Amino acid sequence: MGYSEGIIYLSDLIDMSSVVIEKTAFGTLPSNEAVWCYTLSHPQGGKVSILTFGAALQSWQVDEQTDIVLGYDNLAAYQQNPHYLGVIVGRYANRIAKGQFSLNDIHYQVPQNQGGNCLHGGEQGFSHRNWQAEIIEKDGLPSLALKLTSENGDQGFPGTLKAEVHYSMPAANQLRIEYRAMSDRDTLFNPTSHGYFNLAGHHSGNALAQQVRIAASNVLKIDETGIPLGPLSEVANSVFDLRKPVTLGEIYSSMPEELSGTRGYDHNWCLDAYAPEQAACYAGSLMAPALGTELQVYTDMPGLQLYTANFLDNGLKGKDGADYGAYHGVCLESQLYPDSPNQPAYPSACLAEGNTFYSRTEYRFITTKAAE
Repeated sequence: MGYSEGIIYLSDLIDMSSVVIEKTAFGTLPSNEAVWCYTLSHPQGGKVSILTFGAALQSWQVDEQTDIVLGYDNLAAYQQNPHYLGVIVGRYANRIAKGQFSLNDIHYQVPQNQGGNCLHGGEQGFSHRNWQAEIIEKDGLPSLALKLTSENGDQGFPGTLKAEVHYSMPAANQLRIEYRAMSDRDTLFNPTSHGYFNLAGHHSGNALAQQVRIAASNVLKIDETGIPLGPLSEVANSVFDLRKPVTLGEIYSSMPEELSGTRGYDHNWCLDAYAPEQAACYAGSLMAPALGTELQVYTDMPGLQLYTANFLDNGLKGKDGADYGAYHGVCLESQLYPDSPNQPAYPSACLAEGNTFYSRTEYRFITTKAAE
């Protein structure tokens, strides 16, 4: 492996024409710990930037003009980041009712940081930690491996957990995210990437002209705090039927009653293709018909949370001086179902002592037709 001027080539392992990874400084924490930005560039197209802080997806340049990821260009904004732009969230993505659960007959209380529930692992979850980075090679691909140790009792969760997130680009404008973890005692683990996407570009305003599709016949309806009511609900003949493309602006033009409490979609769909131990399958898409582009999601997780930035603060300052606001981005978060520790019928979030958690999600940006 060669290194020159901050650029890392895995020349001993792969052809020199493959992905290049560049490391640059992004800032310094009050602890004097450095935060780094790693940029993965594919020779056939696409450039992705990842921060060690929050293991955040900071940008995805799909061509010279278009960056499809909402984000910030300074560390201070990521240290605040109330909307979780781009970061990896955990130990438990989404919500746990009242921040309470039982595991092995032991009751646990974790932070109640949103509406009386635990959201995304608590106030100081994975999204607010600086991960350790390493360049690795797997299956001939250079990858960025980000590693984090979450000590026993961190945010109230049991067990010392060693987590890893691997970013790679297996093909042009394809981003693969792999999650790994082990714990020294039974615990919960449910990570996800909280990337906000806008196919017209992060600075282009709202994404209401774009379409969503989710390959799911069932959804989890929720109470006023975002906690699932229990059984799966069929999407047929409802506003939750996204099995065919639906334009967001057409749905939101007269906000349906079922979405009024959340100001739009902020729900978990139960993916039709999911089966335990199965490889990643197609889960859904974000589409921009006017641009002739599509972002496809493939995952081996059972759920996909669709969130359309309903509560993003208007005038929020993003990269390059961009003003962000409600509906300016779309999150497609692969994960276990929300509140699964308190819902025995849902796929389990328990990671047993000594077992290895592994999951893979892949985003594929494609051109569907020439823009008219």
